[in-house]
Amino acid sequence: MRILIAVNTGKQGATAVAWGNLLAQFTGATPTLLTVVKQKSMRRQAGTDLEKMAEMMTTGPVVPPIKVAVGRIVDEIVYEANNGQYDLLVVGTRPFPSLIKRFSGQVTERVLQQAPCPIFIAKNNPEGLHRFLICEGGREPSLLKRFITKLPMLIQDGTEIKILHVMSQILANPAGTGWELQADAQALIEGKAPEGELLQEDVKLLAVAPIPVFTEIRHGLVVDEIVAEAGNGRYDLIVIGRHQGNGWWLADLMNQIVAQADRSVLVI
Repeated sequence: MRILIAVNTGKQGATAVAWGNLLAQFTGATPTLLTVVKQKSMRRQAGTDLEKMAEMMTTGPVVPPIKVAVGRIVDEIVYEANNGQYDLLVVGTRPFPSLIKRFSGQVTERVLQQAPCPIFIAKNNPEGLHRFLICEGGREPSLLKRFITKLPMLIQDGTEIKILHVMSQILANPAGTGWELQADAQALIEGKAPEGELLQEDVKLLAVAPIPVFTEIRHGLVVDEIVAEAGNGRYDLIVIGRHQGNGWWLADLMNQIVAQADRSVLVI
């Protein structure tokens, strides 16, 4: 398992390091810390700051290696993620006033579009990694299956998972009869609706694990419902699917969730 933590030396960087440290404990990995500077003259100070961050991590007897790159932040992060064949990229971000949020959001969106691996967007300081909100979108393979395949070590004793699917009329299945748009999770499962079968398959995937699994259907706008559920449920982590290519509207939903959620987001 290879983890890359892309940081700056401010509060965002400290948040990313804190989450990266916790993820390293779950996975047994020794992460690599990367920072990007604009000019070569800044490398020495950036390296010193990065060394201090690495020494504060408790990933084991080995101090995490550090790298200082010079160039454009998105280009250098994506290059290192590709070149180092990492399994997980951790980046820091947090809610900003609107003028600053615009620039920060553009950087995050570009990393989401270009990085070759799952991305953990660290927002709040970690209090644990126990309650997951898995936001199923109906793609194959399911989001839960992708999560279990890529990061199974995050599911441990004490983990609690809620699988959420939002029934939005905007994204509704054209073959549907309409009753699905008002049905709850149990009704969709009993009625053998595609969304119900998806939830049921997800529950089966976790049947062998002694952890509580809950399913929920919400009705409304996808971003609003996910953000509302995330805020109400006190989840440690939101897990969403990654959308690239021609599905620009799906990519926009992804970017909006990342921007509006008040807690960390894992994008797979």
